[in-house]
Amino acid sequence: MSTQIEGGIRLVSGPPEEVRRLAQYVVEVEPGGFSQNDIAKKIYKMLVDDVGDRALVKSIASADRIAMMLPPGESRVRNE
Repeated sequence: MSTQIEGGIRLVSGPPEEVRRLAQYVVEVEPGGFSQNDIAKKIYKMLVDDVGDRALVKSIASADRIAMMLPPGESRVRNE
């Protein structure tokens, strides 16, 4: 999952290799111990910290939008 900042701003999800090719900010998730809601909030905070502009991130990748793109069940951020 990622927000793409250059060449357009959007939230995308897909195979990690393809997302890395398209995006400036990438967060990988894998099966784990957090509910969709909790992991979406965590990813949102990570993006705000990386991008540095809460309003921009919220307009593109709110926690609600992130949650809709996550796989069903529990997840965690990969390599964290």
